Amino acid sequence: MRTTKITKALNYINLPKHTANHLIGNQHTQGHRMFIGAIVIIIGVVISKGSAHIGLSVMHYFGDAVGYLVHGIGTIPYIEALAGNHKENNN
Repeated sequence: MRTTKITKALNYINLPKHTANHLIGNQHTQGHRMFIGAIVIIIGVVISKGSAHIGLSVMHYFGDAVGYLVHGIGTIPYIEALAGNHKENNN
């Protein structure tokens, strides 16, 4: 399949892909992944707290759910670090 300029441009601005690369990519250090995880955690909290100002209850609950999901995704590098420490201590 031939890659066009538009496809390259869309790939360049693909924020979820770049975030996942920095959050769980093996080419980055654990500290780097944890720093990006902290930013993602903060974004999840902002989404959740921002949805509190929505008048419609269904939208408020949906915003909370999305915010908590994003917050949870940000904890992946921290869970990996804890699991790595557990493996090192048991060997």
